[in-house]
Amino acid sequence: MLRQFLLGTAVSVCNIAIHAMVMVAVVRVARGASERATSRQSLRLIAVMSATASVLMVAHLAEVLVWSFAYSFTSIAPPGTDLVYFAFVNYTTLGYGDVTPLEHWRLLGPLTAMNGMLLFGWSTAVIFEVLRRTMTAPRNEQEQPMGVIDWFKRGVGEMLIARPDDAKAHVVWKHPDPTIPMKAQLTVEADEKAVFFRDGKVVGTLSAGRHTLDTANIPFLSNLVDSFTGGNVFIAEVFFVTIRENAGIKFGGPVGHVERVRLDPDRATATVGVQGTAGAAG
Repeated sequence: MLRQFLLGTAVSVCNIAIHAMVMVAVVRVARGASERATSRQSLRLIAVMSATASVLMVAHLAEVLVWSFAYSFTSIAPPGTDLVYFAFVNYTTLGYGDVTPLEHWRLLGPLTAMNGMLLFGWSTAVIFEVLRRTMTAPRNEQEQPMGVIDWFKRGVGEMLIARPDDAKAHVVWKHPDPTIPMKAQLTVEADEKAVFFRDGKVVGTLSAGRHTLDTANIPFLSNLVDSFTGGNVFIAEVFFVTIRENAGIKFGGPVGHVERVRLDPDRATATVGVQGTAGAAG
């Protein structure tokens, strides 16, 4: 049993390394494509997603071949078995049952399936990230290179939406990302409301509480579903608006376009302005 775990772990780690290299390349290419934004977003989206899916399929094929190569060094299947086919069935968890592993190597089948499920899930996450980058391509600014930890933090940030602590004093705060995953958790504090905008119009509001963003729970979200993602993403601008009374809000500055007033021909000039404090309630 120990040698089965050792061989299965070694092959799994090899495939994870292969997948990691492919993922890095895919994300970098997607970042470059998003930075070269064009007016034909639909064509660019089709091209980027087609290329991404094709590269990922090739990566999974390579990982199946790695498993079949490992099988060739063991007597996992009866003589004459097509090991590539056997590895494919295990890796994709199809479980046809027409070929079964021999008893002394039978743990390699579940280990292959576990590796396949992990890498397919990873690929799905990367496809979503590439789609998000392509649909929200920056026009004037380039994003900084993002490491694995930063990428993970961004993913968590997309699923947990709330006003950050450093924006608590703002009367209105806008969530920076207009693409919101289905089932994301949105937290609204007791002294604020979340207002959803689409195409310059208010679509709906949410009061205090923790909300799971799903059309089954919140009907107005059905107007925000993005069809490109198969209904897995909402496209909206979310504003957090403070409804408590805000006292001591400072204001001030020059009055319109009034030019500087000359007090005396031989002395300095003065700028006409106004300043003070005010209060507001939502």
